[in-house]
Amino acid sequence: LQPCGLFTIHSEFCARWQIRLAQAYMKRADVAGVLKMLSEADQIRYGKISPKRQCGFVASRLALRALSVQFTDGGCVDPVVRHDANGAPVLVDEVGLSDVTVSISHTKNAALVALGRGRFGVDIESIRPREERWARAFLSLGELKEMGEMIARMDVNPDVLLTTWWSAKEAYLKATREGLYTHPGEIT
Repeated sequence: LQPCGLFTIHSEFCARWQIRLAQAYMKRADVAGVLKMLSEADQIRYGKISPKRQCGFVASRLALRALSVQFTDGGCVDPVVRHDANGAPVLVDEVGLSDVTVSISHTKNAALVALGRGRFGVDIESIRPREERWARAFLSLGELKEMGEMIARMDVNPDVLLTTWWSAKEAYLKATREGLYTHPGEIT
């Protein structure tokens, strides 16, 4: 990650999938200093988000802004995000972004954003202790068995494994534009 003012951002181009990715991280103390950089609509949305998600939201919007400038060679500096019927982010028709897909994820004070053409999804999660019932809520019976075998066979942190599995499923559901209208346990 490279420092960039009050927040840290890193972006790269993934040639294989023809998408640009940006990861942003910011400290809660720095959020107030960059709120004025958000669009009016995003400032209103920021006020409606729970305090524990606000920092990640701001980081996601700053990462999206940086990517849209790169993607359009400076043609779009303030992208407008709306949400479709399933809650997926959609960019309002702007210069150079009319046929561009966006996927946004944020957690605590970090964000991951992708712009490109085609179908893809991204997810970023904090690794933290998870209860077994959490795993039973989104893994299929076969996956639960496989997870138990993996933990027994290898020296694997169950929290890292669960978080990785969850993140892959959420990214898939974003790519298909189904969101959590499809139960994650149905995806194997």
